[in-house]
Order: sequence, then C-alpha cells, then structure tokens
Amino acid sequence: MLSDFPFLTPAEFDTACRVFVGRVHALGSPGVLGWTSVRWQDRHHDEYQYNASSILKISKALGPIDTSNEAGPHNHEDELSVDQVEEDDNEALIRPACPATRVEIEYSITRSPTYQVPVLYFTWRHAPPAGPRGIDTVYTYLVPDQYKDELKAVGVLGAISMGDHPETGTPAYFVHPCNTADALTQIAKDKDLDPESYLLLWFGLVGNCVGLHLPRELLVSDNRQHP
Repeated sequence: MLSDFPFLTPAEFDTACRVFVGRVHALGSPGVLGWTSVRWQDRHHDEYQYNASSILKISKALGPIDTSNEAGPHNHEDELSVDQVEEDDNEALIRPACPATRVEIEYSITRSPTYQVPVLYFTWRHAPPAGPRGIDTVYTYLVPDQYKDELKAVGVLGAISMGDHPETGTPAYFVHPCNTADALTQIAKDKDLDPESYLLLWFGLVGNCVGLHLPRELLVSDNRQHP
C-alpha cells in the first residue's frame, strides 16, 4: 500500500511504472493496445541525470489530420481567386491542396518533486514538418469535449501549460499537477491503493483529459490481479 496517499515516493512511482510496462509487454506489443511504443527510463542510475525522476513514455499515432489552417482562422488575404489571376497564368490557377499530416504524440509521465504526484508532458511528433503547433490544436485534437471547459477554467492559463520537458529541456505541453492530489483524494480517499493501482487511477483522471486513454485490455488485466 502507499505510504502517504495521495502522494507518491520516487520508489513507489518507479514500481508503478515498472509493473505497468510489464503488464503491457505481457499482452504482446504496444500495437495491440493502439499505441506505437511504451517504454520506461530509469534515470536514477544515469550518471548524467543523477537523482532525476524516471520517465514512462507512451507514443501513439493521431491522424492524419488537416493542418491547413494551423496558423489560425482562414486568411483570405493569402488566397487568390480565379478573377484575380490572368487567364493565361495556368500555374497560378493550380493550387495544390495542403496535405493532411500524420501525427504522433509522445506522452512522458514523470514524478513532480514539488507536488509529489505524476505529471504528464506531451509533444507532437509528425511528418512532414508542417504540423500542429498552438494550444488551440491541442484542444481540437486531444482534449475530449467533456473536459474542455474544465481544463480552461483552471488557473489563468488553464490546466494545460507550456514548460521545459524534464528530459530534453525543450518546450512541451503539460497538464499542471497543482490539483492532482486533491482530485485523487476525492476519488479514492477510502481505498487502499498499491502503486500500480494508483497509476491506473491517475491515468483515468489526467490521461483521459488529453487523449491518453487506457485500453480496455489493461483494465481487465488490472481487475484480474486486484479483485
């Protein structure tokens, strides 16, 4: 059982991640669950990342999606109509359609040393280079409708913020963990949770908000091990 619910120690977080990845591998491959990869990085023993939190990474494909209006609302100033081009300018009349972009999302879950709960970062990985960028795209393609108002109402900037990725130091979106402990307490204050059950509960609370849904197969596996 957890030593100080709703908080996690580094050891409890590592245990939860290790068991989770083991359960995924026991089902076959991440592809069975609709994910492209699942991996856990134990950074405690990395000489360049001493005392850094471990990271659970999950990648999944999202798309293809239309990124033709990614910069914002449709810009009519950049558009030429047939009447604006000379009749003999055939090249100007042929405007190739903006191709849909195949997008992959990489979620990184680590433990916040400040809030002592898991925190979820996510970044776009896409090809070709033109792809989703702004926060509006996050809400359009990742956040289910039932969570949009709730996320936007948390704090001045909303529950989804921008910060440095804990591993790469590059900009990444993350779900701010300031309210995670209180939310977990409301859901499971009378339950005795072990680390792996805690992580599954956290997935349902935080992961679902940004498109990281637990496949049914993992929930069935958990029910068999925790009747």
